[in-house]
Amino acid sequence: MPAGGRSTPKSIQERWAADPAAFAREAFLPDDQGRPLTLAKWAIPFVEGVRDNPYNGVKANRNASKTFTMAFLALWWGFTRWPAKVLFAATRADQLRDHNWGEFRLLHARLIPELRKDVQILASEIRISADKAGEPSRQPNMIIARAASEGNSVASQGAHAAHMLVILDEAAGIPDSIFNVMYGSLTTPGSRIVVAGNPTITSGAFYRIFTHPEMSKLWKTTTVSAFDVQDEPWFRKAWIDECRKNWGEDSPDWQSYVLGEFPTTQEGCIFPVDLVSDAVARVVELKPGYLPIWGFDPAAGGDRCALAKRHGNILLGPVETWISDDTQISVNRVVDAYYASRDAGSAPAAICVDASGLGIPMAQQLRDLGLPIVSVPFSEKANRDEMYVNKRAEMHFSAADWFRQRDCSIPYDEQLIEEMLTVRKINSDQGNRMRLLAEPKDEIKKRILRSPDRLDAFNLTFCARYRERDSGYLDAKMAVVRQKRRERADSGTWMSAI
Repeated sequence: MPAGGRSTPKSIQERWAADPAAFAREAFLPDDQGRPLTLAKWAIPFVEGVRDNPYNGVKANRNASKTFTMAFLALWWGFTRWPAKVLFAATRADQLRDHNWGEFRLLHARLIPELRKDVQILASEIRISADKAGEPSRQPNMIIARAASEGNSVASQGAHAAHMLVILDEAAGIPDSIFNVMYGSLTTPGSRIVVAGNPTITSGAFYRIFTHPEMSKLWKTTTVSAFDVQDEPWFRKAWIDECRKNWGEDSPDWQSYVLGEFPTTQEGCIFPVDLVSDAVARVVELKPGYLPIWGFDPAAGGDRCALAKRHGNILLGPVETWISDDTQISVNRVVDAYYASRDAGSAPAAICVDASGLGIPMAQQLRDLGLPIVSVPFSEKANRDEMYVNKRAEMHFSAADWFRQRDCSIPYDEQLIEEMLTVRKINSDQGNRMRLLAEPKDEIKKRILRSPDRLDAFNLTFCARYRERDSGYLDAKMAVVRQKRRERADSGTWMSAI
């Protein structure tokens, strides 16, 4: 058994750094039954991926030994590199205290004595002695626990080292702002980041890591399902069949907790995840009889203006956004876009504008300049008042119904898609009537850290249905109606004599 801690030969440390499986075999004692340290089959290949790649992610089923593997990874990193730090973050302090630090204590008890004596586990950090015989005293390597919650800059407190490892556990619930701060810690060539979690939420940085085309080129990702670990000694295989019976294979819980996949449907979401994903990949022909409709969501004071352009069953491009405190600049931009489209023969039949606040004078100015403006007050009464609390809710559900036709197409617009998949419906019981409401913007902002301006602009394109059909289509429809009336009049029934 190789000596460890202060007297670990450098050659052994280098071998362990190159071969995490050797570290698992040699640095830990057998259990009471003589069995070596048991890791999930996916664990060692994953740790080897961290050895070789700066960006690493794993989404896993429930009870895939994810938390245990993250603790093993942190200790392997701390024992095989100097100077090293591990920033270990989770969404809650009790998660770190009760679960993550509990796994560290289990592994600490299994370390060979030569290594165990050099590890000190404290309430929110773990110190690994890095002193070597005959060499000057060194600062210990550190594993630091931080709660990754909104407003807590977990990476700002000395979280830098030549060999920096950031581990974000339960990463699906970590806000984007924390991810952005974490990236600031990866300034050295030996730095790594690992994100791990159950794939339960179809928005945010964790979701994008596994679904965004560009991010998937940067990140090495691993998916673990219950079928990958069903033969592991700690896993109860019958649980899979129980979940199938209780949840059904189409349920979000089955997809997330059994298959280790992001759900294609999500409870409470207005826009179906699977239908939005299908629309991104779909190539369609433009349906005849439709005219373009634009949606313009004006803003000022640091928020983004957004302009969406839809033609029938096709969103013509990513939603255009810009920031300007000068409303005249925004007006001019819309005017220029309109006249450019008119010169190209693709002018919209209507430009629907959010007519609330500063949108009221901007809509009037655009109308005075000759643009086909339709003012849409978000907070006013819905056309279908018996179903929706206000116009904003009706817009969301109308846009979602567009996807249900399964013949539409949208470009890959990351932020628009994220805004679609994060907005949730609320059942509002008012006046003995159950009606639908879209959740307030402030709640959406808390999750994605911005206003859903792109989605608002897209939704606005569904607020001028009466202008969307071209005259030829309407004439043909009316001709059919008139023909049917004539046929009924000539049928000689008693109704025709009335």
